[in-house]
Amino acid sequence: CVLPTGNTTNNINSPMPLRTKFWMKHPSFQGQSIILYYSSHTKNAIALLGLDSSTKMWKRLVDVSLSFQPSVCASYHSPSIFVDDQQKRFYMYVHGHHCKPRPKQRKGMKDFQPTLLYISEDGVSWQLQQRFMEKPPYLFWDLFYLTTPVLHVQDGHYYAMTRVRDGSSVILCRATSLEGPFQ
Repeated sequence: CVLPTGNTTNNINSPMPLRTKFWMKHPSFQGQSIILYYSSHTKNAIALLGLDSSTKMWKRLVDVSLSFQPSVCASYHSPSIFVDDQQKRFYMYVHGHHCKPRPKQRKGMKDFQPTLLYISEDGVSWQLQQRFMEKPPYLFWDLFYLTTPVLHVQDGHYYAMTRVRDGSSVILCRATSLEGPFQ
């Protein structure tokens, strides 16, 4: 895979582009018209690229900072981000690999890979959310790769898709809050 910067990398997971907004004040976002979050299975980080407004060139900005990263999961992938313009907040749903402690393993379940929720005020430093989540803090226990939630204005619910572990199907989930619980 060739990144917009010209660098090559393997196994990019779910690049997530976002148009920058006037309220996004992190210094890394200044002068960027688009920011792009991405992860790789070969590196334990979620990184940011930015599209410079004046030169129209991509550049690497920073790696994001996730609270509790080492203690919850070995690595995080496929960032899916909802930007809440009213609260001026970012909600990131990530897919964790080799997470612990593992719940009772289901038959045929080789590895525990839940979806977790992080919230950020600046788009770079993220806090793990445990509200509405089962202990330990997992948003979904055996469903993963949650898509970015979409607000349905008429009924006031947020909708997202998630994949069943065996890949046989997807499930449409809904919640009244970005923090869940998704049903």
